[in-house]
This record gives sequence, structure tokens and C-alpha cells, in this order.
Amino acid sequence: MKVYISADIEGVSGVVLGKQTGQKGHDYERMRKLMTGEVAAAAKGAIEAGAREIVVNDAHGGGTNLFHEQLPEPVRLIQGALRPLLMMEGIDETFDAAMFVGYHSMRGTADGVLNHTISGRSIHGITVNGTPMGETGLNAALAGSFGVPLALVAGDEAVCKEAQSLIPELVTVQTKRGIGSVAAENLHPAEACRRITEAAKEALDRRKKIAPYVVSGKVEVEIDFVRTGMADAAGFMPGAERKSATTVACSANDYMAAFKAAWVMIMLAGKYPS
Repeated sequence: MKVYISADIEGVSGVVLGKQTGQKGHDYERMRKLMTGEVAAAAKGAIEAGAREIVVNDAHGGGTNLFHEQLPEPVRLIQGALRPLLMMEGIDETFDAAMFVGYHSMRGTADGVLNHTISGRSIHGITVNGTPMGETGLNAALAGSFGVPLALVAGDEAVCKEAQSLIPELVTVQTKRGIGSVAAENLHPAEACRRITEAAKEALDRRKKIAPYVVSGKVEVEIDFVRTGMADAAGFMPGAERKSATTVACSANDYMAAFKAAWVMIMLAGKYPS
């Protein structure tokens, strides 16, 4: 069995403030250790369920958060920036299941700890064929485009609910309960890791009963940007369609192409001089 793990940090137990998640931030070194612990717990559960190959994508920020030496030896770790598939770099049709660890809810979610969608600086929201999507949905659909089911999501209560609304059969682990966007009631890290290990085993045992999340046919992605100038910049991409002062859409004949086009628009918007 071959398992893919995408790891973020905002959903990790103990992380409640944005300044804890960046390399120069308060408590960052401690938080990246907690992040590594939860990823190691998921990998341990995968190994106990029979996995012999595990690929982990260090998917937060610049992708240099996890301590590889603290992960189980079967883990191959993807790190670094400018990865073509971003938080899902390395996924392909050879994997039996995907798991998301440390994930957070989409922007605008009540009591979602550090809720945002890709970039809090530039994005209000994203829809795919009219359905609002956070990082969980966007990345589950990337796995689904290769026929790989998302079997486990670990993060705060809000992202667990978000994931189950898209894929009711998957297994979730609630690491904390949000109290607004910058406070939470957290599980003890050791307890969070125990639950993630057990949930990973359960999820992989059930993986054949979980259908891949597939966005089929022609796909339209709409991005609502924070500022009109960001939408101006995104609109430079060939084929982009301006929907409103702040919203730009792109479309393609399959999800992968639409996703990549959307990411180009996001990068263009990020160049807008604020």
C-alpha cells in the first residue's frame, strides 16, 4: 500500500495565532515540532495499516517546516517552494489513499481557527463550478483527478465538518475546537497524536469504501480577490474572465488544467503593488 500525506500547520493542536506559523514568528520552532509529531503519528498509523511507501508533502508556506529525521524511515519528504501541484506535489495514480494533517477551514468559516483559503492577504473565496472550496476541497479534487480517495483529515472542528460535507465517508480527527478565529481549546499533543494514529489505521482499512472526490467535465474556477487591483492583475492571464470588480474566473476542460490556471491568476494577483 502506498499513502500520500499533505501536511499544513494551522490545524495542528496548539497553533492558534498567525505569528506562530512563520519562520520568524513567536513559538514557530515549537509549533513545527508539534506539526512533525502529528505527521509522524499519521505515518505510524499508515505503517500499522500495511503501508510500505509513504510520501509526505511539507505543504505549509515555503515547505521547510517538518523535521525529516523525526518521521518514520519509510517516509519520503517533499520540501521547498514553487512546486507545480503546490500542497499536492507528488500525488499521482500510484497512491492508494491520501491523508491531510494540520488542515484548516476555508476563509469565512465561523470558529475556524486561522481560517483562510490559500492566501489570506489576497483571496476572499474560491468556487469550483459554483461550490465554495477551501484547501481541503481543492486538494481532494486534485487527488481525485488521479483516482486517489481522501481518507483522513486532521485539524480543527471546523475543517472536519467542511471535509465531511464534501466526502461523508472519510475519517476525521478533531485536534482542537475553535473559539473564534484566533483561539481554541486544544487536545494535549500526545492525545492528538494517539487519535491521529488510530484514525489513520481506520481510514486506510476503509479506503476502498471511500470514493475519490472528482470534479468532472468542464470546470470553472472563480476567485474573489480582496482588492480590485488584484483582480486587475489576475485578469492579465489569457482566457481569464472578469465577473465583478473583485472576481475573476478561468475555465478548462478538466480539473487539473483549471487548477493550474487558477494558481497562475493567484500568483499574478500577488504581484499587485499594495
